[in-house]
Amino acid sequence: MIKKTIKYAVASGLIVLYAGSVRAEYTIKPFENLELGVGGYARVYSGKLESYQYNNILKAEPKITMDYRITSDLSLKGKFAYRIVRNDRFADKKTSKVYDAYGTLESKRFGTLDVGKLRSVAYLFHQGSVDVSCLDVEDSDISYFYKMPKNFYAPTLTYLYTDSRDPKVSYTTPEINGLTLGATVVQSEDVKPDSIAPNGVKIDHGKGVITAAKYKYNVSDDIWAAFSGGFAFYQDDRFWKNNQVLDANHREYSLGTKLGWKNFTVGIAYKRMLFPDKISLKDSSAFSTGIAYEKGKYGVSLSWLHSQAELTDKNKYNHIMLSNSYQFNKYIKGFVSAGKLEFDYNNQKDITNWFGICGFELKI
Repeated sequence: MIKKTIKYAVASGLIVLYAGSVRAEYTIKPFENLELGVGGYARVYSGKLESYQYNNILKAEPKITMDYRITSDLSLKGKFAYRIVRNDRFADKKTSKVYDAYGTLESKRFGTLDVGKLRSVAYLFHQGSVDVSCLDVEDSDISYFYKMPKNFYAPTLTYLYTDSRDPKVSYTTPEINGLTLGATVVQSEDVKPDSIAPNGVKIDHGKGVITAAKYKYNVSDDIWAAFSGGFAFYQDDRFWKNNQVLDANHREYSLGTKLGWKNFTVGIAYKRMLFPDKISLKDSSAFSTGIAYEKGKYGVSLSWLHSQAELTDKNKYNHIMLSNSYQFNKYIKGFVSAGKLEFDYNNQKDITNWFGICGFELKI
């Protein structure tokens, strides 16, 4: 396994496999209590999995931020971020677009209120697997380089993300002795169904409530631990599966932790999705874990995701990835990621793909 992993990493690097990223953030203060910012990032990927063609990806997300201090305890903030992904292959549309746009009322004593298109508190609080590269074993950018097998279903992440960036109202308490609580109310835009799996399962979740908690404890200067939990209930206006449309609801919950000791970080996370009896899709789950070591300019991580769903039979998905990174200077970071994807699904031939991804990240 190790020899084959190294083989694909080296081969990919020698051909054209790279990823570049440029980030910038600039702020100005036109008035004493007002700060405006412009920033974002841009990335370019080029690479392949073992049995797929090379693919090229352009991913950019410019953003504008605002921070107005009303009083010493109260601030009004805002953010607009517009993300564009250009995919040469393996996508229904060559270009996809999504944006965040929300306002925040923040008080040190009373907490934070967010209104607009943003991610839920469970997503923001989530603790889980670790990675030193700009890729991720969960919901990874590696998914830009392949298509899911037909009729395959299994979750590819352990955090709660069914509602994506639909309009929300979120409240987060102030941190008290390391503990933070939050709740989100979401309303679907009813523009298109949300995907809760890479292929074949879509819903219009209508309304939903998400609650979450995060706790961090510093044992000493060198040892710390962080924990998170999230629960979501969605009233699904419509549910699509195998061209059937049904009214339903579903629930999701997740648990995660990160542990740090000196230069080591370990992360573990679990998610469960529960559906009513009248939906053919039954419970599905995902588990991820990873360990990372970072010292000075060098970092290395090993992460693994396993998930499965139950229809008549079980669909299983495995993703293992080894990543190395090196910070050449404050502007340039290089990385090498290699690993394997496995799809084990209903009464059809299993699929295994090895991959290797090398790249550079540029910061300004």
